[in-house]
Amino acid sequence: DNLLNPEVGFLKDQVIDRNCDCCEDWMISYHNILKAQNYFYVFVSDSLFDLFITFCIVINTFFMSLEHHNQPEKLTLILSVANYVFTAIFVAEACSKIFGLGKYYFLSGWNIFDLFTVVASMLDLALENAKGLNVLRAFRLLRVFKLAQSWPTMRLLLTIILSTLGALGNLCLILAIVIYIFAVIGMQLFEDDYVKEKFMNNIPRWNFTDFYHSMLMIFRVLCGEWIEPLYDCMQVTNEQCMFVFLPALVFGNFIVLNLFLALLLNAFASDSIDKHRESGAEKSKLMDGLYRLKQLICCCFPCCSSNMSRLPDDPSSDTREDLGMAPNVE
Repeated sequence: DNLLNPEVGFLKDQVIDRNCDCCEDWMISYHNILKAQNYFYVFVSDSLFDLFITFCIVINTFFMSLEHHNQPEKLTLILSVANYVFTAIFVAEACSKIFGLGKYYFLSGWNIFDLFTVVASMLDLALENAKGLNVLRAFRLLRVFKLAQSWPTMRLLLTIILSTLGALGNLCLILAIVIYIFAVIGMQLFEDDYVKEKFMNNIPRWNFTDFYHSMLMIFRVLCGEWIEPLYDCMQVTNEQCMFVFLPALVFGNFIVLNLFLALLLNAFASDSIDKHRESGAEKSKLMDGLYRLKQLICCCFPCCSSNMSRLPDDPSSDTREDLGMAPNVE
């Protein structure tokens, strides 16, 4: 039954075919290609492969955090070589998965995201000497989100946040309208009050002199930093500005912004249990990789077996216990 699963493929002359129907027409030695494809599928589906990619992501994240201004040339060279190495590893990972999974590779949103980060990294390397394209280097940071494939909790959080983007978009529109209304009101009421004569030739940075500064002022009020701008405004308008600052704080901060938290909490409350159940198999797969690594180290280095107690034991036994299956004692 597993071989008929869309994630796996279907049998074709005792070989699993995961390609499009048209691939057989233009490929030479298609049967041999299917055999190689199945070997790659077994390779990329192995828990040790996932463990290796996770390890590379963590190390790559560590290397990216070492970059700083006026860094030594030796460190720059090390980071450059590390970037080439990790980019090559992630390119090889993407190519192996595309060949091994075939058309089913593109059915996963996380696979498409991985492919996007790989393409962005390749463009970064190809155009690293071009001026004005340093923004491509920022795409390296997206590699951190690749951890979501092997970290079910992180993927759960990102999935829930992405699922609420529609409702959050509506709230963002309401928030923009609130900011616009109070910015226009503040500009109309206090535009002529912010003059140099009233502030000893030093107009405050946060003011209502034009629409742009009014928008920034209201945004700062919504962020909770409203006391100092209110004091500056009261110096020239007395208590009139309180009728703008306080309603903006109440409607924007206490009501609209708290609705964002309410939407996220509601999404977590309704989806977290189901998502955790779905991610259990992948979590055990990563634990299986750690267990197999432990067995490999103990086999190659028997003297280290006593120091490997912190690594997980066989996860399959825990799975059997969770399913209510008693271990075989015969």
